[in-house]
Amino acid sequence: MKRIFVALICALLLVACSQDDYTNVIPANSKAVVYFDLKSIAVKTGIGELNYQNVLLDKLNGSDSKNDKELSKYIEDPTEIGLDFGKRIYGFYTANDYFCLTAKMNDESDFEDFLEFVKKQGLASAVTEKNGVKYAELYGSVQVAFNDNTCLFSIGTGNVVKNTLAQLLSQSKEESFAASPRFEKLTATNKDIALLTSLDIVPKDYAGYFRVGLPETVDNDKISFLSTLSFDNGDMVFRGQAFSDVAQVQKMLDEKSGAFGKLEGTFFSKVPYDGNCMSLVAVNCASGDKLLEFCRKIPALRTLLIGMNMNFEADAMLKSAKGDIQITAVNADNFLVQTNVSDVAFAGGKESYPIEVSGNSAFVSVKDKVLKISNSEVALNSASKFAAPKLLDTKAATFKGIDLKNKTFFAAFLMGDLMGQSQIQKELSSVGMYANYARSVLDNVDAVVLASEGNNDIEFHVMMKDSKTNFLKQIWK
Repeated sequence: MKRIFVALICALLLVACSQDDYTNVIPANSKAVVYFDLKSIAVKTGIGELNYQNVLLDKLNGSDSKNDKELSKYIEDPTEIGLDFGKRIYGFYTANDYFCLTAKMNDESDFEDFLEFVKKQGLASAVTEKNGVKYAELYGSVQVAFNDNTCLFSIGTGNVVKNTLAQLLSQSKEESFAASPRFEKLTATNKDIALLTSLDIVPKDYAGYFRVGLPETVDNDKISFLSTLSFDNGDMVFRGQAFSDVAQVQKMLDEKSGAFGKLEGTFFSKVPYDGNCMSLVAVNCASGDKLLEFCRKIPALRTLLIGMNMNFEADAMLKSAKGDIQITAVNADNFLVQTNVSDVAFAGGKESYPIEVSGNSAFVSVKDKVLKISNSEVALNSASKFAAPKLLDTKAATFKGIDLKNKTFFAAFLMGDLMGQSQIQKELSSVGMYANYARSVLDNVDAVVLASEGNNDIEFHVMMKDSKTNFLKQIWK
Protein backbone atom coordinates (compact mmCIF):
# COMPACT_ATOMS: atom_id res chain seq x y z
CA MET A 1 0.00 0.00 0.00
CA LYS A 2 2.82 2.37 0.89
CA ARG A 3 4.55 1.66 -2.45
CA ILE A 4 1.31 2.37 -4.34
CA PHE A 5 0.90 5.66 -2.46
CA VAL A 6 4.51 6.72 -3.25
CA ALA A 7 4.04 5.75 -6.92
CA LEU A 8 0.82 7.81 -7.08
CA ILE A 9 2.54 10.87 -5.58
CA CYS A 10 5.41 10.50 -8.07
CA ALA A 11 2.94 10.27 -10.95
CA LEU A 12 1.13 13.42 -9.80
CA LEU A 13 4.44 15.26 -9.50
CA LEU A 14 5.40 14.21 -13.01
CA VAL A 15 2.09 15.49 -14.36
CA ALA A 16 2.47 18.77 -12.47
CA CYS A 17 6.03 19.24 -13.71
CA SER A 18 5.21 18.38 -17.31
CA GLN A 19 2.18 20.65 -17.70
CA ASP A 20 4.31 23.38 -19.28
CA ASP A 21 6.66 21.14 -21.26
CA TYR A 22 5.20 22.52 -24.49
CA THR A 23 7.78 25.30 -23.97
CA ASN A 24 10.63 22.79 -24.36
CA VAL A 25 10.47 23.44 -28.11
CA ILE A 26 11.90 26.96 -27.71
CA PRO A 27 15.54 26.91 -28.90
CA ALA A 28 18.14 27.71 -26.26
CA ASN A 29 19.76 30.29 -28.55
CA SER A 30 16.56 32.08 -29.61
CA LYS A 31 17.15 35.82 -29.85
CA ALA A 32 13.51 36.71 -29.20
CA VAL A 33 10.84 34.98 -27.10
CA VAL A 34 7.38 36.41 -26.47
CA TYR A 35 4.29 35.16 -24.66
CA PHE A 36 0.63 36.11 -24.92
CA ASP A 37 -1.77 35.47 -22.06
CA LEU A 38 -4.88 35.08 -24.23
CA LYS A 39 -7.10 34.14 -21.29
CA SER A 40 -6.26 37.34 -19.41
CA ILE A 41 -6.62 39.46 -22.55
CA ALA A 42 -10.01 37.91 -23.38
CA VAL A 43 -11.32 38.54 -19.86
CA LYS A 44 -10.11 42.14 -19.88
CA THR A 45 -11.58 42.77 -23.30
CA GLY A 46 -14.91 41.41 -22.11
CA ILE A 47 -15.18 39.54 -25.37
CA GLY A 48 -18.03 37.42 -24.01
CA GLU A 49 -20.04 40.61 -23.46
CA LEU A 50 -19.60 41.90 -27.01
CA ASN A 51 -22.94 41.92 -28.81
CA TYR A 52 -21.55 41.15 -32.25
CA GLN A 53 -20.43 37.69 -31.03
CA ASN A 54 -23.98 36.88 -29.88
CA VAL A 55 -25.46 38.19 -33.13
CA LEU A 56 -23.07 36.01 -35.13
CA LEU A 57 -23.85 32.94 -33.03
CA ASP A 58 -27.61 33.46 -33.40
CA LYS A 59 -27.18 33.72 -37.15
CA LEU A 60 -25.00 30.60 -37.38
CA ASN A 61 -27.17 28.51 -35.05
CA GLY A 62 -30.29 29.52 -36.96
CA SER A 63 -28.79 28.38 -40.24
CA ASP A 64 -29.62 25.06 -41.89
CA SER A 65 -25.99 24.74 -42.95
CA LYS A 66 -24.07 21.99 -41.16
CA ASN A 67 -20.91 24.03 -41.82
CA ASP A 68 -22.34 27.08 -40.00
CA LYS A 69 -23.39 25.01 -37.01
CA GLU A 70 -19.93 23.51 -36.75
CA LEU A 71 -18.34 26.96 -36.97
CA SER A 72 -20.61 28.22 -34.20
CA LYS A 73 -19.26 25.47 -31.94
CA TYR A 74 -15.72 26.89 -32.22
CA ILE A 75 -16.86 30.50 -31.77
CA GLU A 76 -18.94 29.68 -28.70
CA ASP A 77 -16.24 27.54 -27.07
CA PRO A 78 -12.72 27.94 -28.53
CA THR A 79 -11.47 25.04 -26.36
CA GLU A 80 -13.26 22.76 -28.85
CA ILE A 81 -10.34 23.49 -31.18
CA GLY A 82 -8.27 21.20 -28.98
CA LEU A 83 -5.71 23.72 -27.72
CA ASP A 84 -5.42 24.88 -24.12
CA PHE A 85 -5.99 28.63 -24.36
CA GLY A 86 -5.76 28.84 -20.57
CA LYS A 87 -2.00 28.46 -21.06
CA ARG A 88 0.18 31.16 -22.53
CA ILE A 89 1.00 31.08 -26.22
CA TYR A 90 4.76 31.50 -26.79
CA GLY A 91 6.38 32.91 -29.92
CA PHE A 92 10.06 32.65 -30.81
CA TYR A 93 12.62 32.74 -33.60
CA THR A 94 14.61 29.66 -34.60
CA ALA A 95 18.31 29.66 -35.53
CA ASN A 96 17.32 29.74 -39.22
CA ASP A 97 15.02 32.74 -38.60
CA TYR A 98 11.63 31.03 -38.74
CA PHE A 99 9.06 32.62 -36.45
CA CYS A 100 7.10 29.98 -34.53
CA LEU A 101 4.25 29.80 -32.03
CA THR A 102 3.88 27.01 -29.51
CA ALA A 103 0.64 26.14 -27.73
CA LYS A 104 -0.32 23.49 -25.22
CA MET A 105 -2.29 20.64 -26.79
CA ASN A 106 -5.41 19.91 -24.78
CA ASP A 107 -7.04 17.24 -26.98
CA GLU A 108 -5.21 15.99 -30.07
CA SER A 109 -8.34 14.36 -31.48
CA ASP A 110 -10.33 17.61 -31.21
CA PHE A 111 -7.52 19.48 -32.93
CA GLU A 112 -7.52 17.01 -35.83
CA ASP A 113 -11.30 17.45 -36.13
CA PHE A 114 -10.76 21.21 -36.28
CA LEU A 115 -8.13 20.84 -39.01
CA GLU A 116 -10.56 18.64 -40.95
CA PHE A 117 -13.21 21.36 -40.66
CA VAL A 118 -10.72 23.98 -41.91
CA LYS A 119 -9.72 21.62 -44.74
CA LYS A 120 -13.38 21.50 -45.89
CA GLN A 121 -13.21 25.27 -46.29
CA GLY A 122 -10.22 24.86 -48.61
CA LEU A 123 -7.90 26.50 -46.08
CA ALA A 124 -5.85 23.51 -44.87
CA SER A 125 -4.15 20.42 -46.21
CA ALA A 126 -4.81 16.87 -45.06
CA VAL A 127 -3.01 15.78 -41.88
CA THR A 128 0.05 13.57 -42.45
CA GLU A 129 2.20 11.74 -39.89
CA LYS A 130 5.87 10.84 -39.68
CA ASN A 131 7.86 9.50 -36.72
CA GLY A 132 5.13 10.34 -34.23
CA VAL A 133 4.69 13.95 -35.42
CA LYS A 134 1.61 15.07 -37.36
CA TYR A 135 1.69 17.86 -39.96
CA ALA A 136 -0.71 20.10 -41.83
CA GLU A 137 -0.53 23.35 -43.78
CA LEU A 138 -2.84 26.32 -43.21
CA TYR A 139 -3.58 28.92 -45.86
CA GLY A 140 -0.71 27.53 -47.92
CA SER A 141 1.79 29.54 -45.87
CA VAL A 142 1.66 28.27 -42.27
CA GLN A 143 3.14 24.93 -41.27
CA VAL A 144 1.57 23.10 -38.33
CA ALA A 145 3.37 20.29 -36.47
CA PHE A 146 1.90 18.64 -33.39
CA ASN A 147 1.80 15.69 -31.04
CA ASP A 148 -0.38 14.85 -28.05
CA ASN A 149 1.32 17.52 -25.91
CA THR A 150 2.46 20.41 -28.12
CA CYS A 151 1.25 22.28 -31.19
CA LEU A 152 3.75 24.29 -33.24
CA PHE A 153 2.95 26.86 -35.93
CA SER A 154 5.57 28.36 -38.23
CA ILE A 155 5.47 30.97 -40.99
CA GLY A 156 6.65 29.17 -44.12
CA THR A 157 6.15 25.65 -45.44
CA GLY A 158 8.20 22.87 -47.02
CA ASN A 159 10.58 20.14 -45.88
CA VAL A 160 13.11 22.50 -44.27
CA VAL A 161 10.40 23.98 -42.04
CA LYS A 162 8.95 20.55 -41.24
CA ASN A 163 12.38 19.20 -40.30
CA THR A 164 13.01 22.24 -38.08
CA LEU A 165 9.70 21.76 -36.24
CA ALA A 166 10.29 18.00 -35.86
CA GLN A 167 13.69 18.70 -34.32
CA LEU A 168 12.19 21.25 -31.91
CA LEU A 169 9.47 18.80 -30.83
CA SER A 170 12.17 16.25 -29.93
CA GLN A 171 14.07 18.67 -27.66
CA SER A 172 14.36 18.02 -23.94
CA LYS A 173 13.97 20.81 -21.41
CA GLU A 174 17.72 20.78 -20.75
CA GLU A 175 18.35 21.55 -24.44
CA SER A 176 15.81 24.37 -24.58
CA PHE A 177 15.39 28.00 -23.60
CA ALA A 178 12.96 26.79 -20.91
CA ALA A 179 15.92 25.62 -18.80
CA SER A 180 17.55 29.07 -18.69
CA PRO A 181 17.33 31.74 -15.96
CA ARG A 182 16.20 34.18 -18.65
CA PHE A 183 13.09 32.07 -19.27
CA GLU A 184 12.30 32.23 -15.55
CA LYS A 185 12.74 36.01 -15.70
CA LEU A 186 10.32 36.19 -18.65
CA THR A 187 7.62 33.97 -17.13
CA ALA A 188 7.82 35.72 -13.74
CA THR A 189 6.61 39.01 -15.26
CA ASN A 190 2.98 37.81 -15.17
CA LYS A 191 1.68 40.41 -17.62
CA ASP A 192 -0.67 40.15 -20.57
CA ILE A 193 2.21 40.17 -23.07
CA ALA A 194 5.95 39.93 -22.42
CA LEU A 195 8.97 39.88 -24.73
CA LEU A 196 12.58 38.98 -24.03
CA THR A 197 15.03 39.79 -26.79
CA SER A 198 18.70 40.34 -27.44
CA LEU A 199 19.51 44.03 -27.87
CA ASP A 200 21.09 43.34 -31.27
CA ILE A 201 17.65 42.88 -32.86
CA VAL A 202 16.08 45.90 -31.16
CA PRO A 203 15.70 48.81 -33.65
CA LYS A 204 18.90 50.85 -33.67
CA ASP A 205 17.26 54.11 -32.56
CA TYR A 206 15.91 52.45 -29.40
CA ALA A 207 18.94 50.27 -28.69
CA GLY A 208 21.19 53.33 -28.79
CA TYR A 209 19.46 54.81 -25.72
CA PHE A 210 20.54 51.81 -23.62
CA ARG A 211 24.07 51.83 -25.04
CA VAL A 212 24.92 55.45 -24.18
CA GLY A 213 28.02 55.39 -21.98
CA LEU A 214 28.96 51.78 -22.76
CA PRO A 215 32.33 51.02 -24.40
CA GLU A 216 32.23 49.83 -28.02
CA THR A 217 33.76 46.52 -26.89
CA VAL A 218 30.44 45.51 -25.30
CA ASP A 219 28.46 43.66 -27.98
CA ASN A 220 24.68 44.04 -28.17
CA ASP A 221 24.23 40.28 -27.91
CA LYS A 222 25.57 40.51 -24.34
CA ILE A 223 22.60 42.72 -23.43
CA SER A 224 18.98 41.57 -23.16
CA PHE A 225 15.83 43.67 -23.22
CA LEU A 226 12.76 42.55 -21.26
CA SER A 227 9.52 44.34 -22.08
CA THR A 228 5.95 43.84 -20.89
CA LEU A 229 2.55 45.11 -21.91
CA SER A 230 -0.39 45.09 -19.52
CA PHE A 231 -3.94 46.33 -19.89
CA ASP A 232 -5.18 47.70 -16.59
CA ASN A 233 -8.16 49.71 -15.45
CA GLY A 234 -7.92 52.97 -17.35
CA ASP A 235 -4.30 52.40 -18.34
CA MET A 236 -2.23 50.57 -20.94
CA VAL A 237 1.29 50.13 -19.56
CA PHE A 238 4.44 49.22 -21.46
CA ARG A 239 7.61 48.64 -19.45
CA GLY A 240 11.07 47.76 -20.69
CA GLN A 241 14.40 47.10 -19.04
CA ALA A 242 17.88 46.31 -20.34
CA PHE A 243 20.00 43.83 -18.39
CA SER A 244 22.88 41.43 -18.86
CA ASP A 245 23.65 37.94 -17.60
CA VAL A 246 27.32 38.95 -17.63
CA ALA A 247 28.08 40.55 -14.24
CA GLN A 248 30.71 42.95 -15.60
CA VAL A 249 28.37 44.20 -18.35
CA GLN A 250 25.49 44.58 -15.85
CA LYS A 251 27.75 46.72 -13.65
CA MET A 252 28.57 48.94 -16.63
CA LEU A 253 24.85 49.26 -17.44
CA ASP A 254 24.13 50.38 -13.88
CA GLU A 255 26.93 52.94 -13.83
CA LYS A 256 27.08 54.02 -17.48
CA SER A 257 26.18 57.70 -17.25
CA GLY A 258 25.79 59.16 -13.76
CA ALA A 259 24.13 62.16 -15.39
CA PHE A 260 20.71 61.74 -13.80
CA GLY A 261 19.27 61.92 -10.29
CA LYS A 262 15.77 61.56 -8.85
CA LEU A 263 13.19 64.20 -9.74
CA GLU A 264 12.69 66.88 -7.09
CA GLY A 265 9.56 68.48 -8.56
CA THR A 266 11.15 71.96 -8.36
CA PHE A 267 9.12 73.42 -11.22
CA PHE A 268 6.02 71.18 -11.26
CA SER A 269 3.84 74.02 -9.97
CA LYS A 270 5.45 76.63 -12.21
CA VAL A 271 3.67 76.03 -15.49
CA PRO A 272 2.48 79.30 -17.08
CA TYR A 273 -1.11 80.17 -18.01
CA ASP A 274 -2.55 78.61 -14.83
CA GLY A 275 -0.95 75.23 -15.55
CA ASN A 276 -2.56 74.80 -18.97
CA CYS A 277 -0.17 73.06 -21.35
CA MET A 278 -0.12 70.31 -23.94
CA SER A 279 3.07 68.63 -22.68
CA LEU A 280 5.50 68.72 -19.78
CA VAL A 281 8.95 67.11 -19.66
CA ALA A 282 11.17 66.94 -16.57
CA VAL A 283 14.59 65.36 -16.08
CA ASN A 284 16.88 65.61 -13.07
CA CYS A 285 20.48 66.59 -13.72
CA ALA A 286 22.90 65.11 -11.18
CA SER A 287 25.96 66.40 -13.05
CA GLY A 288 25.99 69.07 -15.75
CA ASP A 289 29.30 67.82 -17.15
CA LYS A 290 27.98 64.26 -17.44
CA LEU A 291 24.67 65.46 -18.88
CA LEU A 292 26.54 67.29 -21.63
CA GLU A 293 28.63 64.17 -22.25
CA PHE A 294 25.45 62.08 -22.42
CA CYS A 295 23.81 64.44 -24.93
CA ARG A 296 26.90 64.47 -27.14
CA LYS A 297 26.70 60.67 -27.47
CA ILE A 298 23.21 60.84 -28.99
CA PRO A 299 23.58 61.83 -32.67
CA ALA A 300 20.39 63.94 -32.91
CA LEU A 301 21.21 65.88 -29.72
CA ARG A 302 24.84 66.32 -30.74
CA THR A 303 23.76 67.85 -34.06
CA LEU A 304 21.29 70.13 -32.27
CA LEU A 305 23.96 71.31 -29.81
CA ILE A 306 26.40 72.10 -32.61
CA GLY A 307 23.81 74.40 -34.21
CA MET A 308 22.83 76.02 -30.92
CA ASN A 309 26.44 76.71 -29.92
CA MET A 310 26.86 78.82 -33.04
CA ASN A 311 24.33 81.29 -31.59
CA PHE A 312 24.80 81.09 -27.81
CA GLU A 313 26.66 79.23 -25.04
CA ALA A 314 24.47 76.08 -25.10
CA ASP A 315 27.22 73.76 -23.77
CA ALA A 316 27.96 76.12 -20.88
CA MET A 317 24.26 76.31 -20.02
CA LEU A 318 23.99 72.51 -19.87
CA LYS A 319 27.15 72.17 -17.80
CA SER A 320 25.80 74.66 -15.26
CA ALA A 321 22.39 72.92 -14.93
CA LYS A 322 21.64 71.70 -11.42
CA GLY A 323 18.65 69.60 -10.32
CA ASP A 324 15.41 69.46 -12.31
CA ILE A 325 15.26 70.67 -15.90
CA GLN A 326 11.64 71.21 -16.96
CA ILE A 327 10.41 71.87 -20.51
CA THR A 328 6.79 72.92 -20.92
CA ALA A 329 5.03 73.15 -24.29
CA VAL A 330 2.21 75.58 -23.58
CA ASN A 331 0.85 75.00 -27.08
CA ALA A 332 2.23 74.29 -30.54
CA ASP A 333 3.83 77.75 -30.63
CA ASN A 334 5.10 78.50 -27.10
CA PHE A 335 7.57 76.71 -24.83
CA LEU A 336 9.27 77.37 -21.50
CA VAL A 337 12.49 75.80 -20.17
CA GLN A 338 13.33 76.17 -16.45
CA THR A 339 16.26 74.96 -14.34
CA ASN A 340 18.50 76.03 -11.48
CA VAL A 341 22.12 76.72 -12.42
CA SER A 342 25.35 76.57 -10.44
CA ASP A 343 27.17 79.15 -12.55
CA VAL A 344 25.84 82.11 -14.56
CA ALA A 345 29.04 82.92 -16.45
CA PHE A 346 27.41 81.83 -19.72
CA ALA A 347 25.09 84.88 -19.45
CA GLY A 348 28.01 87.31 -19.60
CA GLY A 349 26.59 89.36 -16.73
CA LYS A 350 23.21 89.87 -18.40
CA GLU A 351 19.90 89.02 -16.68
CA SER A 352 17.97 88.77 -19.93
CA TYR A 353 18.88 88.61 -23.61
CA PRO A 354 17.59 87.22 -26.93
CA ILE A 355 18.96 84.07 -28.62
CA GLU A 356 18.20 82.03 -31.72
CA VAL A 357 17.18 78.35 -31.49
CA SER A 358 16.87 76.35 -34.73
CA GLY A 359 16.17 79.50 -36.69
CA ASN A 360 13.57 80.84 -34.22
CA SER A 361 13.89 83.71 -31.77
CA ALA A 362 13.80 83.03 -28.01
CA PHE A 363 14.45 84.90 -24.79
CA VAL A 364 16.73 84.05 -21.88
CA SER A 365 16.23 85.11 -18.26
CA VAL A 366 18.83 84.46 -15.55
CA LYS A 367 17.78 85.65 -12.08
CA ASP A 368 18.73 84.29 -8.66
CA LYS A 369 20.51 81.38 -10.39
CA VAL A 370 17.30 80.27 -12.11
CA LEU A 371 17.59 79.93 -15.88
CA LYS A 372 14.48 80.34 -18.03
CA ILE A 373 14.27 80.13 -21.82
CA SER A 374 11.11 80.76 -23.82
CA ASN A 375 10.01 81.99 -27.22
CA SER A 376 7.28 83.98 -25.46
CA GLU A 377 8.13 86.90 -23.18
CA VAL A 378 4.64 86.55 -21.67
CA ALA A 379 5.30 82.92 -20.67
CA LEU A 380 8.71 83.96 -19.35
CA ASN A 381 7.37 86.66 -17.05
CA SER A 382 3.84 85.56 -16.07
CA ALA A 383 4.87 84.49 -12.58
CA SER A 384 1.48 85.33 -11.09
CA LYS A 385 -0.22 82.85 -13.45
CA PHE A 386 2.02 79.88 -12.72
CA ALA A 387 0.34 76.67 -11.51
CA ALA A 388 0.60 72.86 -11.79
CA PRO A 389 -1.17 70.93 -14.58
CA LYS A 390 -4.53 69.58 -13.36
CA LEU A 391 -3.44 65.90 -13.40
CA LEU A 392 -0.26 66.55 -11.42
CA ASP A 393 -0.49 66.36 -7.62
CA THR A 394 2.52 68.37 -6.45
CA LYS A 395 2.01 67.50 -2.77
CA ALA A 396 2.06 63.74 -3.36
CA ALA A 397 4.44 64.06 -6.34
CA THR A 398 2.18 61.91 -8.50
CA PHE A 399 0.72 62.25 -11.97
CA LYS A 400 -2.66 60.51 -12.25
CA GLY A 401 -1.43 57.91 -9.76
CA ILE A 402 2.10 57.50 -11.16
CA ASP A 403 4.66 58.06 -8.38
CA LEU A 404 7.25 60.53 -9.66
CA LYS A 405 9.54 60.48 -6.62
CA ASN A 406 11.68 57.62 -7.96
CA LYS A 407 11.76 58.85 -11.55
CA THR A 408 14.77 60.44 -13.19
CA PHE A 409 12.79 61.36 -16.31
CA PHE A 410 9.11 62.14 -16.87
CA ALA A 411 7.15 63.35 -19.89
CA ALA A 412 3.38 63.86 -20.04
CA PHE A 413 1.36 64.71 -23.13
CA LEU A 414 -2.03 66.08 -22.13
CA MET A 415 -4.47 64.88 -24.75
CA GLY A 416 -7.22 67.41 -24.05
CA ASP A 417 -4.91 70.28 -25.01
CA LEU A 418 -3.20 68.30 -27.77
CA MET A 419 -6.47 67.38 -29.48
CA GLY A 420 -7.28 71.09 -29.67
CA GLN A 421 -4.24 71.75 -31.87
CA SER A 422 -5.06 72.20 -35.55
CA GLN A 423 -1.98 70.24 -36.64
CA ILE A 424 -3.11 67.18 -34.67
CA GLN A 425 -6.56 67.32 -36.26
CA LYS A 426 -4.93 67.62 -39.68
CA GLU A 427 -2.81 64.53 -39.06
CA LEU A 428 -5.87 62.57 -37.88
CA SER A 429 -7.75 63.51 -41.04
CA SER A 430 -4.94 61.99 -43.10
CA VAL A 431 -5.73 58.44 -41.88
CA GLY A 432 -8.94 58.45 -43.94
CA MET A 433 -11.66 55.98 -42.95
CA TYR A 434 -10.07 55.39 -39.53
CA ALA A 435 -10.04 59.09 -38.57
CA ASN A 436 -13.37 59.06 -36.71
CA TYR A 437 -12.46 55.91 -34.77
CA ALA A 438 -9.06 57.38 -33.85
CA ARG A 439 -10.73 60.58 -32.65
CA SER A 440 -13.28 58.64 -30.59
CA VAL A 441 -10.47 56.74 -28.83
CA LEU A 442 -8.15 59.73 -28.36
CA ASP A 443 -10.97 61.91 -27.05
CA ASN A 444 -11.22 59.46 -24.13
CA VAL A 445 -7.49 59.57 -23.36
CA ASP A 446 -6.40 61.85 -20.52
CA ALA A 447 -2.65 61.64 -21.03
CA VAL A 448 0.22 59.74 -22.60
CA VAL A 449 3.18 59.37 -20.24
CA LEU A 450 6.81 58.37 -20.75
CA ALA A 451 9.05 57.87 -17.70
CA SER A 452 12.24 56.23 -16.44
CA GLU A 453 13.75 55.40 -13.06
CA GLY A 454 17.34 55.08 -14.25
CA ASN A 455 19.63 54.38 -17.17
CA ASN A 456 18.25 51.01 -18.21
CA ASP A 457 14.46 51.20 -18.01
CA ILE A 458 11.56 52.88 -19.73
CA GLU A 459 7.81 52.91 -19.14
CA PHE A 460 4.99 54.16 -21.33
CA HIS A 461 1.36 54.77 -20.29
CA VAL A 462 -1.80 55.52 -22.24
CA MET A 463 -4.12 56.80 -19.49
CA MET A 464 -7.85 56.99 -20.10
CA LYS A 465 -10.26 59.50 -18.57
CA ASP A 466 -12.26 56.57 -17.20
CA SER A 467 -9.86 55.01 -14.68
CA LYS A 468 -12.29 52.33 -13.46
CA THR A 469 -12.95 50.40 -16.69
CA ASN A 470 -10.28 48.22 -18.28
CA PHE A 471 -8.38 49.83 -21.12
CA LEU A 472 -9.25 47.05 -23.58
CA LYS A 473 -12.97 47.30 -22.87
CA GLN A 474 -12.84 51.02 -23.55
CA ILE A 475 -11.22 50.75 -26.97
CA TRP A 476 -13.28 47.74 -28.09
CA LYS A 477 -16.70 48.90 -27.01
